[in-house]
Amino acid sequence: MKKSMKKIIAAASIIAVCATSSFAAFAEYDPNKEVNPNSISTKMIKPIFVVNVNGKLLEGAETYVNENDRIMLPIRAIAEELGFTVGWDSGRITLTKGPVYVTFAIGEDGYTFARTAPMQIGQAPELTDEKTYVPSNFFDEILGGEININQSGQIEIKHGEEAAAEVEEGEEEAVAAGEASVVSVTEEDGFVAVLVNDEALGEVQLNIGEETEITLADGEKGSVADIKEGMALLVEYGAAMTMSLPPQNNPVKITVAAAE
Repeated sequence: MKKSMKKIIAAASIIAVCATSSFAAFAEYDPNKEVNPNSISTKMIKPIFVVNVNGKLLEGAETYVNENDRIMLPIRAIAEELGFTVGWDSGRITLTKGPVYVTFAIGEDGYTFARTAPMQIGQAPELTDEKTYVPSNFFDEILGGEININQSGQIEIKHGEEAAAEVEEGEEEAVAAGEASVVSVTEEDGFVAVLVNDEALGEVQLNIGEETEITLADGEKGSVADIKEGMALLVEYGAAMTMSLPPQNNPVKITVAAAE
């Protein structure tokens, strides 16, 4: 479990306990009721959080803690604020943004990033009041962002440039350069995936989008069409690396070093 998720669970527990001590007396108050001073109330009032997305408070983003004590967040409101296009088809949800393509279904703990096998994160999406909710760890384990509870008690979600700008204390920064050789190049519906064998990381799938800068060995500007099987590349990885097999990344820059 990532550090951010440990912080979320710990903070949620603290806030829930505080809510119990603050509100239980009002919820149970009866002026004619005889109270046993030796009894301890075990009723837990679960917290409702305010959501902060990339530094902006998201109005109307209702949250709840489900029966499994998982914090559930509304995916459409948050994903659209992050710049994703959200699709819905018979209980299956799609999120698209550049080369990023994520799919999942209500009631199934299996989240697919691009063309990877479905990944389990311990909680299936839920349909509540005609809205789709996902567990809080979806935003870091699947989307590769950062999620915490800040000092104001808000759930704080960062993704893209905001997440890359703030790396957790004690962790190495995800953006790094690596030497890799091209294993395969595939294209489907405008989506280009380059599978490479990185000398340090092993196999990594590079999801190439318009934001990826491609430079040829002679310094000229290139395109994804210039990347061929067997070529040697210098890859400047993006900040988010998925936990799939193989891991996936949206690279910042690719330099074609030479053909092997």
